[in-house]
Formats: sequence, C-alpha cells, structure tokens
Amino acid sequence: MLQNNFYKILEKENLIVEFFSGIVTIDSIIKFKQNLIQDPKFSLDYHYYICFKNVTFDIEKQEISKYIDFSNKYLQPNKHRKVAIITDTPNQVALTTLFKMQSEHPLQKVEIFSTTKSALHWLGKDATIFNKFNFNKKCI
Repeated sequence: MLQNNFYKILEKENLIVEFFSGIVTIDSIIKFKQNLIQDPKFSLDYHYYICFKNVTFDIEKQEISKYIDFSNKYLQPNKHRKVAIITDTPNQVALTTLFKMQSEHPLQKVEIFSTTKSALHWLGKDATIFNKFNFNKKCI
C-alpha cells in the first residue's frame, strides 16, 4: 500500500489538517512533520485534525517514544492547542491512545474520534469547513 500523506494549513481557521494513508511508520510520521514545520504558513499554535482512517500502522509501542522526543523538541505549543485524531480500526485506536498517553503537555489536549463531525465539534469548527477542499471522503 503506497503512502499518500498530505496536509493543508487553514490559516483563517487556525487549523492544520493532516491525512495519512498506506503503511505508516514512526520515521514516516517524523519526516512528514519535518516537512510540515518548514511550511511558511505553519504555526505551533494551530489546532490539528489528523486522519488515520486509511492507514496500517507499522509501529511498535516502544517506538512511540521516538516520536514523542521529536515532538517535545520541535512541536511544543506556545498556547492552548487541541489535537483531534480520527481513527477507524482497533489497531489505530490502540496506537493513538498510546500516543495520547505519552504526549501529555499542559498546553495541548489530544482526543481520539471515530467521526469527523464529533472531532470538528470538539475543535469548535463547522462541519462544512472541508466543503471547498478536495479531501479524501473517508476522512471528512
């Protein structure tokens, strides 16, 4: 399964939308985030909508600390930020729950959702926010 990971920064919404597909490893997530933080529109303080519904994780639980170390070094928010993670399978829920448990930060709240509607509601965004973009229909 080929990866087709992409992001969209919605500046007016203070939101970064990330879509992952295919087989995802810790190294592929870190590389993706390294590219994201190089984007001139990137802000540490934007909220996140991250869709993992189309992925198969190739990640061992002990590898999550590698991403947490990267995140602690490069992705720490300066003000309160919400991260909504969208999942579809038990494997996705399990790994994202481990991430959530290890990534505690006083300025960041992470929640895991199975529907876009509930994730956007929690983020305080209208469900029509994605209508003008050509996003993967499984994640919106």
